[in-house]
Amino acid sequence: MIDPRLAPDASHLAYVRDQDLYVVDVASGRERRLTQGGTEAITHGLAEFVAQEEMGRFEGYFWSPDSRHLAYTEVDQRGVERLTIADPAHPEVKPTPFAYPRAGRANAVVRLGIVPVAGGRTVWVRWDAQRYPYLGG
Repeated sequence: MIDPRLAPDASHLAYVRDQDLYVVDVASGRERRLTQGGTEAITHGLAEFVAQEEMGRFEGYFWSPDSRHLAYTEVDQRGVERLTIADPAHPEVKPTPFAYPRAGRANAVVRLGIVPVAGGRTVWVRWDAQRYPYLGG
């Protein structure tokens, strides 16, 4: 479970697990998966590297004021260069590859979707990504 946060009315708890967004009804304990298709390269509800390191945005999902919807980021890192980092203190451990958007190279592709807490289809927010390539916070 990553980044658990209560709804403004405390009726639900949202979090990310296995790269997808979930909610739990606090009263009943019933869990609902809100997104599908999260992978190592495509995440739902997590902030990407540029948002975290350059813009100070660490959240990848946001509660609506009425607690009925969640806006969330879909981050596609398939086009981002992968670098491998070794731990010199533990040379016996296999180096770890990770997506790192170096200057002048491709960033992750980020979309913003809105999904009902009750479940249902995501509505994707449209904006001019060429003119505004980053999703601030």
